[in-house]
Amino acid sequence: MEDAVARLGDAIGLGKLSLDSNGNTAFRVNDHLPVYLIKVGDHEIEAVTPLVRFGTEASASLLYTLLQTNVPGTDVGSGRLAMDPTSGGIFYEERFDVRDVELAGLLDRLTRYLRRATAWDAPETVAKVIAAAEAIDAPPVVSEADDDDFDATVDAEPAPTLIRI
Repeated sequence: MEDAVARLGDAIGLGKLSLDSNGNTAFRVNDHLPVYLIKVGDHEIEAVTPLVRFGTEASASLLYTLLQTNVPGTDVGSGRLAMDPTSGGIFYEERFDVRDVELAGLLDRLTRYLRRATAWDAPETVAKVIAAAEAIDAPPVVSEADDDDFDATVDAEPAPTLIRI
């Protein structure tokens, strides 16, 4: 596990990343977006990125809108959106199994994760989600989702700039 994290740090230009005594390490993307890598068991790393532009006082309609996008086949990829029950902050997270994964494969997964996280944090994405949420009077229990309400395309995003924190 520690070797995979160290090799990953070298590959993304941050030098040797290492896990602290709690199994965590962190770095920043584009000088502001923190990414935390958290050891989960012996073979998995959880990448966690707080999406601070959403704030910490999410309305029911904002949470409803975020949950609508948090399904397989959408722009969350293999990650997921979550809300911290204590702070109310919104996070983008993804878990990586590092067992028997070549560095190139791990780097590819992390790159896709970082592109999605930076896309979710982009002001235009946040504005789209908030506008869609504000258009909802009261979230219905069941509805037909309008696919045009939200589209966070991340394929064209530039590679993020990384710094150690």
